[in-house]
Amino acid sequence: MLQKLYIKNFAIINEIQLEFQKGLSIITGETGAGKSILLGALELILGQRADHTVVLNPSEKCIVEAQFQTNENALINQYLQQNDFEVFHDIIIRREINANGRSRAFINDSPARLEDLATISQYLVDLHRQFDNYDLLQKNEQLSIIDDYLSLDKERENFQQQYQQLLRVQQELQEKSLAAKNAKAEQDYLQFIFEEIDALQLRGNEIEEWEQELSILENAQEIKDILLQGADLLRHNEQAILDKLQILAKRIKQYAHLSSELGDLDNRLNSSIEELKDISTELEIQESKLNTDDERIFYLREKLELANKLLLKHQLSDTQGLIAFGEEISNKLFAITTIDSNIEELQNQHSLLKNTCASSSQQLSKKRLEGIKIFSAAVNEMLPEVGLINSKFDIQHAYKNMSANGIDEIHFLFDANNTGKLQAMQKAVSGGEMSRIMLIIKSLLAHVAALPCMIFDEIDTGISGETALKVGKVLQKLAKNHQVISITHLPQIAAQANQHYFVYKEKVHEKDAQQTNIKILGDAERVQVISAMLSGKQESEKFTAAAEELLGL
Repeated sequence: MLQKLYIKNFAIINEIQLEFQKGLSIITGETGAGKSILLGALELILGQRADHTVVLNPSEKCIVEAQFQTNENALINQYLQQNDFEVFHDIIIRREINANGRSRAFINDSPARLEDLATISQYLVDLHRQFDNYDLLQKNEQLSIIDDYLSLDKERENFQQQYQQLLRVQQELQEKSLAAKNAKAEQDYLQFIFEEIDALQLRGNEIEEWEQELSILENAQEIKDILLQGADLLRHNEQAILDKLQILAKRIKQYAHLSSELGDLDNRLNSSIEELKDISTELEIQESKLNTDDERIFYLREKLELANKLLLKHQLSDTQGLIAFGEEISNKLFAITTIDSNIEELQNQHSLLKNTCASSSQQLSKKRLEGIKIFSAAVNEMLPEVGLINSKFDIQHAYKNMSANGIDEIHFLFDANNTGKLQAMQKAVSGGEMSRIMLIIKSLLAHVAALPCMIFDEIDTGISGETALKVGKVLQKLAKNHQVISITHLPQIAAQANQHYFVYKEKVHEKDAQQTNIKILGDAERVQVISAMLSGKQESEKFTAAAEELLGL
């Protein structure tokens, strides 16, 4: 339950601290006094985004802090532990907002995200504002109410997980089927390309090697002539270089001992002679190896013509690029050959999931159908308690195609005046009737679920007199097992409070500005406030006596 609420420098609130108790807490005050500002501050605790305009004094930060008694709620403690927050008997949530719009949030003094506040707060506070009544008109919201009333959270979550998995498989199946269709359309073309490349049986850098070999073969005779000329020049003709160098070497050798320089020349000359002998031998060897081969030339030209054609066609530059491209085409062809088996596997998976979802949705639907009657009866039983004596509530059910909510579609129906004609709620209810029906629903949900602190803002819209008194008694009844906080402008509801808070404006000394303040009322003050609510601020013994009667004094 909400134990304390501290607000500083927020809107027109300078600083207030409220302490709340169990039971029914009523908040009243004049129009414009700032009742809604309290809820605005509380919404920051619930994870709403901050607006820098709420900062009253720009030189100071705005602070809103709430302390809740959790009674060691297992879900809250689990979330705190999983997200590295301290776990205490109570939980303290704080928001800080600077004038520049920067906002910080804390849970038990540890920095937190707004998502953390929103998650935690759903276990702590059920805030119902006047415009929330219109959620009741939404089909999905109506179905959620039935599920909550029947405690079908696990069944619904289980089905939704299965359904999401079904959608994922269905999407993948559609994508694979389209891919298969497109792939098979180009399969023949890919196979043709692969066969062209595969026909070359490329290895390493073969194209470049073929080009080199072909160049040599095409110039083989010229190269052989050059090699023979070289061998003759060095060794075989009458003017052979080696013969002349050997004569020179013998002459120098005669005097090599006379100086180190001549010795070096002798050594170098003999080394050169040996090197030239090797060169001459290699020239002869290479010449003997070289043969013109017209068949090999024709073969290489044919290979290179095909290879260069493929390089140009696929905008590639070398052997490795063409090999890699061939492997890519091969992989695509393999994927095409296996895609049918993948699709078949997905189809089997889709069929299995569809059957699973159908079974889960039918089980969920069966429980909903059983619960609809119980829920309708419970609502009708409570209608007189909120002054809707001649009214009737019912739920229309229909099956629909499977969706994330199952196979059920429901419509809340209402007949306000016992006409015998039930209509959809958006056509059949006024604002005041809508508020009271929502109060009934909240009461029913509170009895079947461990709802947190319940806060109502203007639940009394469009009612007065005896009806207002009945609504107040419903709130009081609800507050016996839950903490209920309600903002109201009706004395009949205010009189039911266990704690009565009064919101008022007061002038700040030395300034003309007014600020909102709040105080808890004692018995005498409650008589005055409720008397004023009855009379419109006219003081009379009649209204005082009426206030005392409402309060049971």
